[in-house]
Amino acid sequence: MKERKFEFYGVDSKTELSIALIAGLALIVVWFGLLLFYYEYFQLDSIVRISKRFFFLCLLIGFSVSVLFIKVLSHRYKNLWTIIALEDHLTITFKNEKWRLEKRDIQKISYLGNENFRYLSFFTNEQKIKIRVGTNFLTPFSTKEDLRLTDEFVEFISPFLKNNFDNKVKKAIHFENQGIYLKNIK
Repeated sequence: MKERKFEFYGVDSKTELSIALIAGLALIVVWFGLLLFYYEYFQLDSIVRISKRFFFLCLLIGFSVSVLFIKVLSHRYKNLWTIIALEDHLTITFKNEKWRLEKRDIQKISYLGNENFRYLSFFTNEQKIKIRVGTNFLTPFSTKEDLRLTDEFVEFISPFLKNNFDNKVKKAIHFENQGIYLKNIK
């Protein structure tokens, strides 16, 4: 296998989790704040008196604000992932971090998702690298080109996967290379 470089935009799992927590908090704050405002404005004697329509309208507004937070934060915190595939190792760069994964040390590779997002993860005994690439409204980290490049990377290393791993999850419905690849036990 000759050297090849892949570059695509995405986030890591920690960033994805923090964006999700901030968006969830925004949903709760907006929803609860609107309900509290309604309760106080109309001086209701019980929470049960809040109309169901207004309750769900507040929930819808909170969800909309939450999705807006996801969109803004994901564009702000997405960064370039660079993967250089060599004969015996992978060099992965993201932000200020750089990993060198010897191919013989990789225990598991996970490549999951659907047509709008991909979760690519590498596991060794010492390291876990989790790459998140997506284009739908809950994972707007990337573009279709980034998804294509991620698929191209997995296609490029597929001979390595076929020779060194057991594919425990067979081909999925959504895209060709999906699966969890575990190290062969010999």
